[in-house]
Amino acid sequence: MIYQFQNSLRGKGVMITRGTNVSYPPHLHNSFEFVAVTDGEMSIFVERKCYSLKKGDSLLIFPNQVHEFKTHNYSADFVCIFSAELVDTYASLSNGKIPVSNVLISDRNYAEEISRADQKNIMSMQGVLYSLCGEFHEKTQYTEKKDKSASLIESIFKFVEDNYQGDCSLKSLSQHTSYNYVYLSKYFKQYTAMTFIEYVNGYRANEACIKLQNPELTILGVAYDCGFGSLRNFNRIFKKTVGITPCGYRAKLKEYIKSDP
Repeated sequence: MIYQFQNSLRGKGVMITRGTNVSYPPHLHNSFEFVAVTDGEMSIFVERKCYSLKKGDSLLIFPNQVHEFKTHNYSADFVCIFSAELVDTYASLSNGKIPVSNVLISDRNYAEEISRADQKNIMSMQGVLYSLCGEFHEKTQYTEKKDKSASLIESIFKFVEDNYQGDCSLKSLSQHTSYNYVYLSKYFKQYTAMTFIEYVNGYRANEACIKLQNPELTILGVAYDCGFGSLRNFNRIFKKTVGITPCGYRAKLKEYIKSDP
């Protein structure tokens, strides 16, 4: 399992990924995210609502909706993250709203259409994404986004993003948000089903996965750059989170690069 927190896209950006047995901890970004399960089964939590998806199922996650992926046995997925600017008319139409259900039921295979459009140009991609959003709009119902507590979880995620390299403790978060330490601990656990430190460790491990792809960076350098206080601590947390040591992860990357045609 490899963690990869998806970053927000700027401008008319599109990011396409395909994964196997993916599990992502809770996260959010300011882009739309289309997810299609191409094989197996996957549980996707969107703002604490669980969707059990099988092969052929798909959903559309809105900007700033907290979501999490879990694979229990086996899954293969197609993910397309696209900026709101790319579908600005739909983004304006749905601004301040969230869907009652994120599931998209369609006879069209949008994963294949997006893949084909990706080989052409941005206008082809834009056309497919507008079709996707248009069909979703016709079939869904909306509700106003009223959960004020969501702004706190967004602030917490942003705090981790800005501070994971240094002091990213619950105490410093408490000082930053002016919320009680104990309240924040309970709130975060209730909202994400994980402790704050588990989330921080997962975020740091994810950043380490990205940095380990650069052969010019030493493992010790990656450890300190990602906020781990020592190499021993880095090895322990990385293996617990990712399932393999940093050295082993880098070796796997080399094998993958060699085998990739």
